[in-house]
Amino acid sequence: MEKEKIKEHFDDISKDYDIYKKRNKFYYKALKRMLVREVGFGKKVLDVGCGTGELLDFLKPSYGLGIDVSEGMIEKAKEKYDLDFKVGDVENLEEGDYDFVLLVDVVEHLSDVRKSFNELRKFKKVLVSFVNPLFEPLLMIMEKLKLKMEEGPHNRISIKEMKKIFRENGFRVVKEKYELFGLIKYFVLEK
Repeated sequence: MEKEKIKEHFDDISKDYDIYKKRNKFYYKALKRMLVREVGFGKKVLDVGCGTGELLDFLKPSYGLGIDVSEGMIEKAKEKYDLDFKVGDVENLEEGDYDFVLLVDVVEHLSDVRKSFNELRKFKKVLVSFVNPLFEPLLMIMEKLKLKMEEGPHNRISIKEMKKIFRENGFRVVKEKYELFGLIKYFVLEK
């Protein structure tokens, strides 16, 4: 996938992003429950693909940095929350001492998943969540009916392939679970 098309898509939807999240609050509540259970409050967190910053702010980090390819998303996040936000991508991350690096609903939008996880090797603990690829047909129908946000350029990667990428980059899966009736798949990874 081309990075520029991904950036353009998220810039285009940034003005309505929070509206879509409110419309599908059951999904975002499930993500928040998962984040509280796995990450907890008050940690040092790097949120890659932070959108408008809601999940990062929800965790009340002792230090939080949100990164997103979309300038529109970052502008909104800065307006809403008193945390650090920067335009950037997973392939060019600065090292830092974080308790957790989050990639929530980001993997399917990465232009090069292998290169991205190679970059993530510098961090000790990573939480990755994405929509279970088995739900792709249902999500596409919901998108056409305007019941969910447009995905834009994306590539659902099989769970088997994701595990292979984790291993190739020296990550150990310490937890692997489903949330919300199997809709959300997540992994906690450690070096």
